Amino acid sequence: MSSFLRMAQEPKSKQKQLPQVYKLAVLNHTLLASSASLGTYIQSHKTTSASKAFNVVVNAVTKNLDNAINLLNEKPINETENTDKADLEIRFTELKNIRASELKEGIPMDDGEFQLKMQEAQLVIEQLIWLVNLSENIVKTTNVLMKS
Repeated sequence: MSSFLRMAQEPKSKQKQLPQVYKLAVLNHTLLASSASLGTYIQSHKTTSASKAFNVVVNAVTKNLDNAINLLNEKPINETENTDKADLEIRFTELKNIRASELKEGIPMDDGEFQLKMQEAQLVIEQLIWLVNLSENIVKTTNVLMKS
């Protein structure tokens, strides 16, 4: 962000692709804030070890960010490595089902408490979806930036 601010203070003739650089800075900041939020949640709440579905989602985010780095370094990106959207949807459903079965097998609880725990799981899943979307937007914005 400080690089962007320095760029914005330069003469207009030197400001190349300012809107794209700003968008990339905002996406990066949002991704970091969301990751930190999810990390804080995981650290402060009792969680089980990461499931395969969780790792697939995290790997999709990592691959997107690697692709953005490759674009910035003017290296080709491997489109075949991108995780299929349908596969991600299946993984999100898997995560929800895993959490539901963990809750049913665990300590007995009433329906209200179960609903609350499922809402917490849904919030984590939505955060993961948000991270995937942000990382995809970073790749798209980087691609536009490098093409212009």
